[in-house]
Amino acid sequence: MVSSEFRRAAWNKMSGQWGTMALATFVKSALEGLASSLMGIGLFIVGGPMQLAMSQMTLNIHRGKTEKIDSLFDTFKTNFGGSVLAYVLISLFTFLWSLLFFIPGIIKQYSYAMTYFVMCDNPKMEANDARKRSMEIMKGNKWRLFCLDFSFIGWDILALFTFGILYYWITPYRLMAYAEFYRELVPDAEQAPKSDSAAGGKKCAKCGAQNDADAAFCIGCGAPMPVVAGEPKAARPTVFCPNCGTKNDPDSAFCTSCGAKIQ
Repeated sequence: MVSSEFRRAAWNKMSGQWGTMALATFVKSALEGLASSLMGIGLFIVGGPMQLAMSQMTLNIHRGKTEKIDSLFDTFKTNFGGSVLAYVLISLFTFLWSLLFFIPGIIKQYSYAMTYFVMCDNPKMEANDARKRSMEIMKGNKWRLFCLDFSFIGWDILALFTFGILYYWITPYRLMAYAEFYRELVPDAEQAPKSDSAAGGKKCAKCGAQNDADAAFCIGCGAPMPVVAGEPKAARPTVFCPNCGTKNDPDSAFCTSCGAKIQ
């Protein structure tokens, strides 16, 4: 897909939810501004959970669910620590890379762009692992995401004539385009989670992804999988690993035999 297709798909997905997401963006901006002005670390405490919540709301809408403004505060209860840590890590590493003549910081910002989406799809994954997973996903895709961002320049210019008010609609629109971009890179995350016993499969202890019974490495994060004697063999996969030639499931991100990246 090209930038215009991502934007068109995002526009269609936002149907019926523009008001909710615009209000959520306004509340998020207001609370972040208030927290930042009252205390030095307030932005991290508020920004992390709310950014994760906005990402979750966006993915839910992408899946056809209806969201309410209350969802903006869910992550304060479900994953407060992880979301704050993710915000700190992204901010810290982006700042450090920016010290190298600024451009590397921009590049890293795009490397970390999928971190919160990864956390939404893998609630048990550690924040730093989600950041690293985002880097893996974005290899070879950072320029494409930059072009998608740049394609919103017309909307950004138009927002200037509304004294920034239009940004409350543009921001969730852009985030939905990001979600569409993420879904193209990680289509398997859109599938409904399977039970541990389904098809003799087993769940990764690190990221929670469901794997085949005979998988040696997780298809979600590439972590080694424990081998249990007597496990039934899973159905034959259909995608070949470019590194070792082993067949894998079509939605595998990492080879179940050698752990190499497939997609």
